[in-house]
Amino acid sequence: MEVPEAVRRFVVAVETRARSVLADHDPEYVAKAQEILRTNFAGLTHPESRRFLKSQPRWRLDAQWTGTLESAYNLHLHAELYILAFRQLESCVVIKPSADQVLAFDLALRHWVIQAQALVESTKVAITRAVRRDDRSRRKKDELFTRILDKLTESQIKFERLRDPWLHAEGKTGIALGGITDAKLWEQAVAIGLFEKKGIEWAHEHKAPFMAKWHSGAIKTHPKILEIISQALTGVLDGLGW
Repeated sequence: MEVPEAVRRFVVAVETRARSVLADHDPEYVAKAQEILRTNFAGLTHPESRRFLKSQPRWRLDAQWTGTLESAYNLHLHAELYILAFRQLESCVVIKPSADQVLAFDLALRHWVIQAQALVESTKVAITRAVRRDDRSRRKKDELFTRILDKLTESQIKFERLRDPWLHAEGKTGIALGGITDAKLWEQAVAIGLFEKKGIEWAHEHKAPFMAKWHSGAIKTHPKILEIISQALTGVLDGLGW
């Protein structure tokens, strides 16, 4: 599975908008860049390619625009990392797993969760910066923010509730480091000697019977996450007319 088309479309839209701003201040620089690009894409080498890379425009994009571009590029990077994390999770053995395979799945699931959260957060940042670059009224911007960002935040909360039981070693009941931290069970962990009694290994063993269920759940959740991201980005681009 590739990065969603909506992510690519969003990055291209931000780039295009920034290039338009740059062209307003230095049209010759942008025109020359496009000329060189067309020549090189045609399989030829433009004689000014090397010199152009060392040249400087007469006007530079401000920190707001460079920050917006960086957030868009980061969004694409996080989408790639998320896809890779899911592929790793998807390939895990979950039927009659060995101890090492239980650990591998545990780590893969945690990594997938981290990347999913990072993807949603980077989407929110990229959307926020893009909307701020638009010149429409504050009221219309606020309406766009509320409608789209609130939905992303709601999705984040639902996803965190979904992943908590596994990360806290609760196929039904149990304790893992995540549970110790979130439920403030430090005294209990110290009192029973969690590491001394091999509690971590027990937690992994305890999870084994539930691996197939969580693996199946992750596979079903994966396209929904990408769909939510795509809908948010498409909504912003349509709302901004980009």
